[in-house]
Amino acid sequence: MLKLKHIPIILICLIMVSVIILILNSCSSMSGYYDVGNYSQTERVNNDEITQFPDGANIPNGYEYITTVEYKTGWITVECNYHHMIKTAREAVYKIGGDAFQLNNIKYPDITNTCYRCNVIVLKKKYEVKKNYE
Repeated sequence: MLKLKHIPIILICLIMVSVIILILNSCSSMSGYYDVGNYSQTERVNNDEITQFPDGANIPNGYEYITTVEYKTGWITVECNYHHMIKTAREAVYKIGGDAFQLNNIKYPDITNTCYRCNVIVLKKKYEVKKNYE
């Protein structure tokens, strides 16, 4: 039975839970993102749209591997659906200087995590240098 002397303890617990939620919220992003800070950013050779290749691990002919980035989500991430994951992948590939990407190791939302998660393989087009012989 709830007594008057229990009210301060309940209020303190509610305040502590609120503070913990605020700290967790400030430490995690509200939307999923790719951390591209550790990768050298290069100039893109062209302004073509960034190509998405079908999911998998094989690198398509005419492209070379640059790096792999992970789609990161937090405990309180709200915007992390498939379309957001693709949209931010294109932005990350552009920042890194890639021309194309593939999703790899896709993890679908489940009971333990309500967000999509994956790795993105960033690719760059191979450009052949034409030699003029006389």
